[in-house]
Amino acid sequence: MPMTMPGAVRHGIALSLCWAALAGVVAFAHDLGQSESAVTVREAEVRARVTLDLLEIAGIDVNGDGLVSFGELDEGIDRIYAIIKTHLVIQSVAPPVRTTLERYEVRDDHVGRLDLLFTFDRTVSHIRVASTLDRALRPTHEHLTTVAFDGIDGVRRAALTASMPEATFAGRSPSYPATVVLALLAGVAIGCGAMVQFVRRIWVR
Repeated sequence: MPMTMPGAVRHGIALSLCWAALAGVVAFAHDLGQSESAVTVREAEVRARVTLDLLEIAGIDVNGDGLVSFGELDEGIDRIYAIIKTHLVIQSVAPPVRTTLERYEVRDDHVGRLDLLFTFDRTVSHIRVASTLDRALRPTHEHLTTVAFDGIDGVRRAALTASMPEATFAGRSPSYPATVVLALLAGVAIGCGAMVQFVRRIWVR
């Protein structure tokens, strides 16, 4: 004979399960263990929107309530920016001539989002993204990066970890058409030279 439970008991169990699930979601939301950067390349400018869990940085949550207010972010932004500049490196053929923090904000009570501008002295055709954030945050920290080149379809992705800390992304090389033209001209020149030599041999005979 199947057993039945009173409605109040069933309701209590369901409510408990809901609270447990909610607690798990909240715990997960406050323990990202990851950071992200969305990088866009346009001529000599590279913009990166960096997102990270501010609770991973000791001392940013000043009052220890598990939340990061904008005031706490504003107070600690210099240290946060210094960590990102040191441990998230974006380079092309050479380092950028200037790096600027354009704006920053806090979302979901603990997630920091910083918009960075990297200015280079020439058009960027490829970039290298390197992360050592695992040294500043936690050893298992993972940085997820996406890179998009202006005018080129598709987004490149990479997961950077302590064992694989960097990745290189290439756009369409601006010198490609010139390379093709030079190769064709070189082929024509070689062909003309061979033809001249052939005609000379026949003429000498």
